[in-house]
Amino acid sequence: MENRSSLLTIKDFHSAFLDNRRDLFVYLPPGYQQNPMKRYPVLYMHDGQNIFQPAFNGYSWNVHETADRLIQEGRIEEIIVVGISNMGLERANEFTHDLEGVHYRDDKVEIRPLGQKYENFLIEEVKPYIDAVFRTKPDAEHTALMGSSRGGQVTYHIGLRRPDVFGKLGIMSPYFYCVDPATLEEYPQYHAFGTKQPVSRLWIDLGSTEGVLVMVKHVREVAEKLVGLGYEADRELMYLYEPDAAHVEKDWAARLASPLIYFYGNKGSGRLYRCTAATR
Repeated sequence: MENRSSLLTIKDFHSAFLDNRRDLFVYLPPGYQQNPMKRYPVLYMHDGQNIFQPAFNGYSWNVHETADRLIQEGRIEEIIVVGISNMGLERANEFTHDLEGVHYRDDKVEIRPLGQKYENFLIEEVKPYIDAVFRTKPDAEHTALMGSSRGGQVTYHIGLRRPDVFGKLGIMSPYFYCVDPATLEEYPQYHAFGTKQPVSRLWIDLGSTEGVLVMVKHVREVAEKLVGLGYEADRELMYLYEPDAAHVEKDWAARLASPLIYFYGNKGSGRLYRCTAATR
């Protein structure tokens, strides 16, 4: 019988840290049921209700389809993917850390920063549950975190605060600045780390048509600071500028294969741009 991947839903997963419940979605690779002794790397993704199914705008990341294709082609190893649902109106709060440099009071919406509690929820509640129920490789080198927009911002903060847990970070279209569309005033929404952390892979990208939501100069600013801390371009940090890509799930889905290959296989021949002063 042909091996097939499977999607599971864990309903109403409770968080004591955040005092709420949400669904978790789990992708198990094609060989999971046929290889009962094998353990697998895990990719955790924010906004989990959008990664396998259409979001409110009708688009999905279709992570399962991309993972199935890359596994079948032999371009990545088999992985488990865990999608953590956001909490709707609480999303901005949960994805914002109260750290030096994060001007959340100047954000476009009123923020009650719950980033540290969301971080604890992932590390002390979600991950131990996944490691207990599924056959994972639980160490940091085999554990990745990925998100887009505010999910990219919270991935950056959690990942660089806790490299003992997450060894690979996918930071897509990150919300690093709030830009007032009327005045074009800019308010940073990220903390600048002062030392290099033991993260083996950093993927940072954006599209060319994301408007003031995500601007090239802001994403490059963060990427170049990371290079300045000692992350080696290409080997440890990959920066991608995608022409004509907007701030929407279908465009994140279209380039998802590249970070998956960067994390779990051969980099291949995609448009991967090194983060150097010459790249604009």
